Amino acid sequence: MKKNKVIIIGIDGGTFDIIRPMIARGELPVLTSLMEKGAWGELESTIPPDTSPAWVSMMTGVNPGKHGIFFFLDNLHNNARNGRPLGSGDIKFPPLWSVLSREKKNVIFINVPFTYPPMEVNGVVISGMFVPNSASIISYPPEVYTDLVNKLGKYEIDDWSLEAIGADRSKISAHYDRIIKGISLVTEKRKMATLMLLEEKPWDFAMVVFTSADRLQHLFWKFMNPPTDNHDSELSRKYGGVIQQGYRQVDRAIGEIMEKAGHDTTVIIVSDHGFGPLEKHFFTNKWLEEIGLLKRKKRMCRKKFDIRLTNLHRALAKFVPDNTIPNWTKKIPVPVPQIKARDRSELIDWQKTKAYGNQCGININLKGREPDGIVEPGKEMEELLTFIQTRFYQLKDEASGEVKIPDWICRKEEIYNGPYIKEADDLYFSLKNRSYLPDAKVDVNVKFDRPLLGSGMHRRNGIFIMSGPLSRKRDSIAPRIIDISPTVLYLMGLPVFEEMDGRILEEAIDPAYLKSHPIKVVSSVEYSGKGSYYSAEDEEKIAESLKRLGYL
Repeated sequence: MKKNKVIIIGIDGGTFDIIRPMIARGELPVLTSLMEKGAWGELESTIPPDTSPAWVSMMTGVNPGKHGIFFFLDNLHNNARNGRPLGSGDIKFPPLWSVLSREKKNVIFINVPFTYPPMEVNGVVISGMFVPNSASIISYPPEVYTDLVNKLGKYEIDDWSLEAIGADRSKISAHYDRIIKGISLVTEKRKMATLMLLEEKPWDFAMVVFTSADRLQHLFWKFMNPPTDNHDSELSRKYGGVIQQGYRQVDRAIGEIMEKAGHDTTVIIVSDHGFGPLEKHFFTNKWLEEIGLLKRKKRMCRKKFDIRLTNLHRALAKFVPDNTIPNWTKKIPVPVPQIKARDRSELIDWQKTKAYGNQCGININLKGREPDGIVEPGKEMEELLTFIQTRFYQLKDEASGEVKIPDWICRKEEIYNGPYIKEADDLYFSLKNRSYLPDAKVDVNVKFDRPLLGSGMHRRNGIFIMSGPLSRKRDSIAPRIIDISPTVLYLMGLPVFEEMDGRILEEAIDPAYLKSHPIKVVSSVEYSGKGSYYSAEDEEKIAESLKRLGYL
C-alpha cells in the first residue's frame, strides 16, 4: 500500500498582506506555483494570535481550553507575578508528533515552537524556541543535534539572541545589520538541516518552521511606510525592503525542500498568525487604575537589590575565555548580587485592587483563586466583568484623536471550552485591529504610548496553502488553525479524534481521494507530557527575552 507523505512548512507570521503584492510583482515563484496548482486561503488564528497558543492549537486540533497553553508562561492568575516557562511537556492533548509516532509513522520535526524539551518520537525532533542555555539535550535522539553541528557548523535554535535584541543602539544601523545577518544565516542553516534530514532519515511526515518573517516584521514594519522625519526616512531607504528580502529567502528554501521531498508529497504552507502595523501600546493597568479598579502602592522605590543564582562557569566566563574554564565549574552554584527593577506585582496594592491586566487580557482579583484575591465569586465578579466590558467600549485615545479604537471584549467562556479554561485570563480584547497592543506595565502614567522598538504585531489572519497529489485547485477557502491537525491525519490515512475542535478541510482535498477514503473518527487516547524543566537562571533569561520581544 502506498504511503501518503505530508510536509508542513511553517512561515511564522506569514501574511498575504505581504505575499500578494510580492506575487503580483513576480517575486515569489514557488508560492505562486503552489497557489496556482492547489488550495489556499486566509487562515484564522487563535485568540490571542500569539506563538504559544497558535502553534500548539495547530499541532493538536483543539482550542487552548483543551490543550492548556494560553501563553508562554503558566499561572496567569498569580497577581501579575510571572509564571513558569511552558514547553512540550505541558501540552495536555495529543499533538501530531505523539499521534503519528503511536501509529508507527516516521516523523521529522525541525525547530517547531513548543518542542522543547525534545520528546521521544518515532523519528527525529530538533527543538524550537525557547531552548535554555543550560540545555544538554536539544534533539531526539540526542546525537542528531551533535551530527547537525558537525556537518553544518554552529546551529542556532532561534534567529535572534538576547544579546542581539538588547544590543547598544547608539549605532542603530550596525545593530539592525547584525540582526538581519543573523536571521538570514539561521534561515539558511534551517533549510540545510531540513534537506539533510529528509535525505538521511526515513519519514512519512515532516515539519519545519521558518521564523524569519515574524522577526523581521516585528522590527522593520515601519520602514515599509515610513514617517516623515529625516532620520527614519534615511533608515527606510536602507531597510524598507528587508521584510520582502526575508520572504524571498524563505520562498527559495521552500522550493529546495519540495524538490528534496519529491512530487509524491503533499505540502502545506501555513503560518501561526498574520501581521500588521503596531501603532501604540495600551497600558491596561493604567486604564484600570483610572476607572477605579486598580491601586498602585505609593512611595515605593522602582529598583531593588536582589540575589540570583548562577554557576561558577558562567561567572568566570565574564573575565576569562570560556574554553579555558573546566566543565566541573558548571555544577557549582554561585550567588550574584544585582540591582533590578521591581516586578509589576510589587507595585500594586492588592488589598485595594479588584482587577489587573496581564500580557494578553484582564483578570479579576478573585478571592480563593488569586493569592491576594479580594473579589467575591458570583455576583460581585459578574458585576465587575460587566462594568469593565461597558467601560471598555468608551475608550478613546484623546492624544491622537482616535474616537473609536475598541473592536471587541469577550469573556473567556465565549472564546474557549474545555477542562483547562479556568487557567485562561478572564477577559480578552482587541483595540483597532490589534494595532494598539495590550501592555501590562504598571509603572507608567499614560494609557497609550508609541513603541520604542517594535513596529509590527500579530494579526488573526494567517496563511494556508496546500498543494500536491492529494490537493485540489481551490482558492478563497477559509481554514482555521485548528483544522490543520485533523486534515494531516486524514491525508495520512488515519482517523481523527472526535474531541478535536478542528475539521478536515475537505474543500482542499482531491474529490477522488475523499470518495475512496471514508473519514474515520475515534476517541482520543489519554495523553500526558513529561513536564518542562528550566533552571531559575534559565527562567529569568526566558522572561527577559519575552520582555524584549514585547510579550511581558
